[in-house]
Amino acid sequence: MYLDGYANETAIRRPGISTEEAVRLRRIQVEDSINTTTRYWFSEIFCDLAAARLVGPAFLAAVDRLIPTSADSPSVSHPPISLRRSLVRQYLEGHIPHLFLDSIWQDVLKSVTTRGSVELPWIICKEVLEQGAAAIELLVNSVVKLSPFEWMADLPDFLKRVDESFKYLSPPSAELTMQGSKEDVNYFWLLMFAAWRFRLSEEKFKAFRLTYNWSEEKAEEALSNLLLHSLQSIELRSRWLQKHDPRLLSTSKAAQP
Repeated sequence: MYLDGYANETAIRRPGISTEEAVRLRRIQVEDSINTTTRYWFSEIFCDLAAARLVGPAFLAAVDRLIPTSADSPSVSHPPISLRRSLVRQYLEGHIPHLFLDSIWQDVLKSVTTRGSVELPWIICKEVLEQGAAAIELLVNSVVKLSPFEWMADLPDFLKRVDESFKYLSPPSAELTMQGSKEDVNYFWLLMFAAWRFRLSEEKFKAFRLTYNWSEEKAEEALSNLLLHSLQSIELRSRWLQKHDPRLLSTSKAAQP
């Protein structure tokens, strides 16, 4: 009923076409647009939730840095940032609650996006996405079966060691034990999570900045460089182990027919 009214209000009347036909054609056009938009939005939310499963609330911190909270206009390819934030928060609270409750992330999780007025088709797309969110969550969990936070046996100890490395300008990858297996990728995601957590800790980041008498921008640059060095290091070390570690080579040969 609402869609009929919207089609009637937005239909373009042309000579030779009756009002009823113009409204009918407009409704078809709007329905096609809603279907196309919904498919794109489902893909985007799947990516958002997969990122949240891999790096936790650090994903929202990165989104806030890249996309102003005032930029909430929907498009055919992307849902509004307020909807994306809402569904990511819902996912984190339901599937990684211990991260959701960490006080360091509260400002990020509670960040509010100003919502502008939107037309009916966008509202319908939003409602469809919200109703399908549970199915998207199940799909994400089936693809990323074990999150890095479940894989890491002692997350608090890992974060403590990474914080100490950052504090003394030591790449935290030096502390990690690589296996040369697919599981090494978990360190990649955990280091990004840990770096964002260190940055958002007002106490730790301020002490880090003051220790070296740096501006906030300089301290962020140093932290980014330490993280980048570590990410590159774990990839190189894992690849080297896969090719040169005798234990892995023997296992690989034994598995060959």
